[in-house]
Amino acid sequence: MDEPPSWTAEHFSLANPLGQGQGDVPLLLRRAAAAIEAIGDVRILDLMLHTEVNEFGNWPSVTIYFHRDRPAQPAANEFQSRQWSDS
Repeated sequence: MDEPPSWTAEHFSLANPLGQGQGDVPLLLRRAAAAIEAIGDVRILDLMLHTEVNEFGNWPSVTIYFHRDRPAQPAANEFQSRQWSDS
């Protein structure tokens, strides 16, 4: 039986600055979209919205889980063959 494919998921979390305006969810989502665009070509796996409460009220945050598509690494013997042929 073949082993199922696997990959590493990365993640980051964002929140608006603490204080007045911290509960602005549309602003938080715009910041999340800008952060995703800044990372580059990734596959978004999940977005989780969390809310804490502090002295200023609701303080939402978002955690973004993503996967980078990387080119496959050559097999060990393929790499050795290339090393010998390039020298």
